[in-house]
Amino acid sequence: MVRIFAAIDIPEPIKRRLHAVSQSARKACPSASFVREENLHVTLVFLGEMSNGEIDAMRKRLASVGCGQFEITVGGLGFFPSESLPRVFWAGASSPELGGLHAKICDSLGVEPEKDFIGHVTLGRMRDAQSAAGLVGFAQNLPSPSFGSFTADSFSLKQSALTPRGAQYLDLARFSLRQ
Repeated sequence: MVRIFAAIDIPEPIKRRLHAVSQSARKACPSASFVREENLHVTLVFLGEMSNGEIDAMRKRLASVGCGQFEITVGGLGFFPSESLPRVFWAGASSPELGGLHAKICDSLGVEPEKDFIGHVTLGRMRDAQSAAGLVGFAQNLPSPSFGSFTADSFSLKQSALTPRGAQYLDLARFSLRQ
């Protein structure tokens, strides 16, 4: 069984800008676990633990998902589930088409789409809400950052392997959004 999710890769210049904010944020919350630069991506859906047979079936179903290329703007900072109970620190990823792609992927896999899907790039995770107060203050004191825009022309099915050095992501399949 392997951990699987669907995501859109981010261009390197935007990754560098996001990582720079993460490095500054690390000073505000040293106990948080921050995502390494090479692992930054726009999360579409986390699918959980899957067998190889389930992954093969997913590849076939996802090959039919399409919506055309679209622009994504990465900007703003937030927290899941909320600022008052922060567990995940993220940068927003916005596009009118992003929620639709999320829904199409979920529908093709027989997974319930999130009602209030929020496109995002996970920057870090907090172990406990108490230690995150400095990070919330850091984010509140930044002017709303804009990290850039890019054209999403594909999405990937990825495997997440947890290692002592942190998560390692492996692309299992890439699906074109070009129509």
